[in-house]
Amino acid sequence: MNKIFALIAAAASLVSGVALLQTSPVNEVLSRATGEHHGQATFFFQDSEIGACGQAHSDSDFIVSLQPEEYANGTHCGKTIAITDSNSGKTMNGVVADECPGCGAKDNIDLSVGLFTQFEDLSVGVFPVVWVFVD
Repeated sequence: MNKIFALIAAAASLVSGVALLQTSPVNEVLSRATGEHHGQATFFFQDSEIGACGQAHSDSDFIVSLQPEEYANGTHCGKTIAITDSNSGKTMNGVVADECPGCGAKDNIDLSVGLFTQFEDLSVGVFPVVWVFVD
Protein backbone atom coordinates (compact mmCIF):
# COMPACT_ATOMS: atom_id res chain seq x y z
CA MET A 1 0.00 0.00 0.00
CA ASN A 2 2.86 2.39 0.81
CA LYS A 3 4.31 1.71 -2.64
CA ILE A 4 1.05 2.88 -4.21
CA PHE A 5 1.12 6.13 -2.20
CA ALA A 6 4.78 6.65 -3.13
CA LEU A 7 3.94 6.10 -6.80
CA ILE A 8 1.02 8.55 -6.61
CA ALA A 9 3.21 11.13 -4.87
CA ALA A 10 5.93 10.73 -7.52
CA ALA A 11 3.38 11.15 -10.31
CA ALA A 12 1.93 14.25 -8.66
CA SER A 13 5.40 15.71 -8.32
CA LEU A 14 6.10 15.08 -12.00
CA VAL A 15 2.80 16.67 -13.06
CA SER A 16 3.41 19.76 -10.92
CA GLY A 17 6.92 20.05 -12.39
CA VAL A 18 5.46 20.04 -15.91
CA ALA A 19 2.98 22.74 -14.89
CA LEU A 20 5.85 24.88 -13.57
CA LEU A 21 7.75 24.43 -16.83
CA GLN A 22 4.80 25.70 -18.85
CA THR A 23 4.73 29.00 -16.96
CA SER A 24 8.45 29.40 -16.32
CA PRO A 25 10.56 32.40 -17.33
CA VAL A 26 12.43 30.06 -19.70
CA ASN A 27 9.20 29.45 -21.61
CA GLU A 28 8.64 33.23 -21.75
CA VAL A 29 12.13 33.73 -23.22
CA LEU A 30 11.50 31.03 -25.84
CA SER A 31 8.21 32.69 -26.80
CA ARG A 32 9.99 36.02 -27.24
CA ALA A 33 12.70 34.37 -29.36
CA THR A 34 10.02 33.18 -31.79
CA GLY A 35 8.25 36.55 -31.71
CA GLU A 36 5.00 35.05 -30.46
CA HIS A 37 2.81 37.00 -28.08
CA HIS A 38 0.28 35.05 -26.00
CA GLY A 39 -2.61 37.12 -24.68
CA GLN A 40 -6.31 37.89 -24.80
CA ALA A 41 -8.25 39.67 -27.54
CA THR A 42 -11.15 42.02 -26.86
CA PHE A 43 -12.94 44.40 -29.23
CA PHE A 44 -13.53 48.13 -29.52
CA PHE A 45 -15.68 50.46 -31.57
CA GLN A 46 -13.59 52.77 -33.74
CA ASP A 47 -16.60 54.83 -34.89
CA SER A 48 -14.43 56.67 -37.46
CA GLU A 49 -12.56 58.41 -34.62
CA ILE A 50 -8.89 59.21 -35.09
CA GLY A 51 -6.77 56.56 -33.36
CA ALA A 52 -3.43 57.04 -31.64
CA CYS A 53 -1.64 56.40 -34.96
CA GLY A 54 -3.34 59.47 -36.44
CA GLN A 55 -5.89 57.95 -38.83
CA ALA A 56 -9.63 57.40 -38.68
CA HIS A 57 -11.01 53.93 -39.36
CA SER A 58 -14.44 52.38 -39.57
CA ASP A 59 -15.54 49.51 -37.36
CA SER A 60 -15.36 47.18 -40.37
CA ASP A 61 -11.62 47.81 -40.95
CA PHE A 62 -9.28 45.08 -39.70
CA ILE A 63 -7.32 47.11 -37.19
CA VAL A 64 -5.61 46.36 -33.90
CA SER A 65 -4.92 48.38 -30.79
CA LEU A 66 -1.84 47.50 -28.73
CA GLN A 67 -1.20 47.85 -25.00
CA PRO A 68 1.09 50.88 -24.32
CA GLU A 69 4.26 48.85 -23.77
CA GLU A 70 3.84 47.10 -27.14
CA TYR A 71 2.53 50.27 -28.82
CA ALA A 72 5.89 51.86 -27.89
CA ASN A 73 4.92 55.46 -28.68
CA GLY A 74 3.66 54.51 -32.13
CA THR A 75 6.67 52.48 -33.26
CA HIS A 76 4.37 49.78 -34.65
CA CYS A 77 1.77 52.01 -36.32
CA GLY A 78 0.85 50.61 -39.73
CA LYS A 79 2.51 47.25 -39.10
CA THR A 80 0.61 44.07 -39.80
CA ILE A 81 0.18 41.37 -37.20
CA ALA A 82 -1.07 37.82 -37.70
CA ILE A 83 -3.58 36.87 -35.00
CA THR A 84 -4.49 33.26 -34.26
CA ASP A 85 -7.50 32.32 -32.15
CA SER A 86 -6.03 29.82 -29.67
CA ASN A 87 -9.40 28.04 -29.43
CA SER A 88 -10.16 27.53 -33.13
CA GLY A 89 -6.76 27.91 -34.79
CA LYS A 90 -8.15 30.46 -37.24
CA THR A 91 -5.66 33.17 -38.29
CA MET A 92 -6.35 36.64 -39.67
CA ASN A 93 -4.22 39.74 -40.22
CA GLY A 94 -4.82 43.15 -38.71
CA VAL A 95 -3.00 46.50 -38.92
CA VAL A 96 -1.83 48.37 -35.82
CA ALA A 97 -3.77 51.65 -35.73
CA ASP A 98 -4.31 52.54 -32.08
CA GLU A 99 -3.13 52.28 -28.48
CA CYS A 100 -5.11 50.44 -25.81
CA PRO A 101 -4.32 51.73 -22.30
CA GLY A 102 -7.06 49.48 -20.86
CA CYS A 103 -5.81 46.24 -22.40
CA GLY A 104 -4.01 45.15 -19.25
CA ALA A 105 -1.25 42.59 -19.79
CA LYS A 106 1.45 43.39 -22.34
CA ASP A 107 0.36 40.81 -24.92
CA ASN A 108 -3.36 41.57 -24.83
CA ILE A 109 -4.80 43.23 -27.91
CA ASP A 110 -7.98 45.06 -28.83
CA LEU A 111 -9.52 44.30 -32.22
CA SER A 112 -11.88 46.36 -34.32
CA VAL A 113 -15.40 44.95 -34.40
CA GLY A 114 -14.88 43.86 -38.01
CA LEU A 115 -11.77 41.88 -37.15
CA PHE A 116 -13.11 40.45 -33.87
CA THR A 117 -16.20 39.05 -35.60
CA GLN A 118 -13.99 37.15 -38.05
CA PHE A 119 -13.06 35.02 -35.04
CA GLU A 120 -15.94 35.15 -32.56
CA ASP A 121 -19.37 36.67 -31.98
CA LEU A 122 -19.25 39.94 -30.03
CA SER A 123 -21.17 38.24 -27.20
CA VAL A 124 -18.03 36.16 -26.48
CA GLY A 125 -16.27 39.39 -25.47
CA VAL A 126 -12.76 37.95 -25.07
CA PHE A 127 -10.78 34.99 -26.38
CA PRO A 128 -7.16 33.75 -26.13
CA VAL A 129 -4.80 34.61 -28.98
CA VAL A 130 -1.28 34.16 -30.22
CA TRP A 131 -0.04 36.99 -32.39
CA VAL A 132 3.14 37.96 -34.24
CA PHE A 133 4.35 40.93 -36.26
CA VAL A 134 4.55 39.96 -39.94
CA ASP A 135 6.17 43.16 -41.21
